[in-house]
Amino acid sequence: MTAEFYLSTVERLFKNREVAKNEFVVAGKHVDIGAITQVAVKTVEGSEDDISAPGQCIAALRLLTGLPEEKKASHLEPGAGHYGIFAGKSWRLNIRPLVLNFIDANSGAPVAAKKAPVQLAVAK
Repeated sequence: MTAEFYLSTVERLFKNREVAKNEFVVAGKHVDIGAITQVAVKTVEGSEDDISAPGQCIAALRLLTGLPEEKKASHLEPGAGHYGIFAGKSWRLNIRPLVLNFIDANSGAPVAAKKAPVQLAVAK
């Protein structure tokens, strides 16, 4: 990511609080977080994150005012820092399976039916 993009993100999201104030604009269009009504959202935070302190993502879930509570989820990974929630042992063993299960549970795809064992007729 470029330095310009990073600095713009810090300025807009953390200093100006554009998402928190529902003033976020992308490509000239207002992004209304409260208008999200169907897409399930799961946040993941690290208990030792020194960049994005725990609680910020959970607070963001409250901005999803149009989304039913059953479509919202969060996870706080014990001992994980900022990078640890995206890579490494915590990601591989704990977070990735939770995220994949959440996606599966909210994908809307039908659960595959178990097929009955095939029985062959044997001629006598």
